[in-house]
Amino acid sequence: MSKNKTGMKKNLTNYGDTGFSIFLRKAFIKGLGYSDDMLDKKIIGITNTFSDYNPCHGNVPDLIKSAKAGILANG
Repeated sequence: MSKNKTGMKKNLTNYGDTGFSIFLRKAFIKGLGYSDDMLDKKIIGITNTFSDYNPCHGNVPDLIKSAKAGILANG
């Protein structure tokens, strides 16, 4: 078993039972409206650096729309 835990098992609070800790974590996340299918997917963050102050980033909104569409199209 790998010592580097990832996903739902990363940085768990220790209640003496790993299964219980994961149960609590999933309960809170499901309370936010996430399903089991959503929890099995990779998480991808998209940041937006657009600003009217800097015209160099004028194309960022279009890039973000394209990135979002590509990510959603691939599940």
